[in-house]
Amino acid sequence: MECSFHDMENNLLTVPILMLVFCNVATAQSSPPVASRTLKKKAPNPPTQFLWAFGRLPSPSKVKSVELDGKYSIQVPDGFTLRRVSETVSSVPRYFFDAEPAQSTFITIIVMPFTSDSLRGEHSNVRLPYEFDDILLTGSFKISGDEDAYYGWKVSNNAYECMVNKSCMAPDLPESRFVTRYEFAVFDKTSNLRVEFTGYYFGPSERVTTFEGEGKLLRDVIIPSLTRIH
Repeated sequence: MECSFHDMENNLLTVPILMLVFCNVATAQSSPPVASRTLKKKAPNPPTQFLWAFGRLPSPSKVKSVELDGKYSIQVPDGFTLRRVSETVSSVPRYFFDAEPAQSTFITIIVMPFTSDSLRGEHSNVRLPYEFDDILLTGSFKISGDEDAYYGWKVSNNAYECMVNKSCMAPDLPESRFVTRYEFAVFDKTSNLRVEFTGYYFGPSERVTTFEGEGKLLRDVIIPSLTRIH
């Protein structure tokens, strides 16, 4: 059989090409098929802290008594530890609560003087609506000692709230998109003192028609127990 140099050259070129094709085919056959799929966004974990604010804790089964400035006492969940803000920060008695992470709260309490002349009402009643800070107090309920506790709330879109050094982004959980701030005030005309309570609720809707989260804890447990210490 005759074989020219040109034929030998073609054969030498063909062998590595065939080997390359064979290797590519073998690799393709041994590689698992890649299926097209849509990546799903990982669902955020449910909150494990500040569960009072999310309305995820039942009414406390055990409470204890704590004092406010030696003038009032209130009943709070047994796991709460009352703390007073330093007098170098607040000139009037201002309180918050320490608790384990799940029971931590944003609740604050202030005891401060007021004059009856500042009220838009007569005798022991406040004429509603009453402008209180940036919230209108629109209702009231009776507490111990036949005192009146006045309340109001304001809902904000949490997606547009900016914090220092943080961008304005929507919260991870849709159910916490809206934050409701509850304000309560008790005007003690005997002592010319006003006791203010503030609490929050994180929820999915801008429409809030009742007490939720920390507002419910304040309304149902803490504020009705407010008692003057004689």
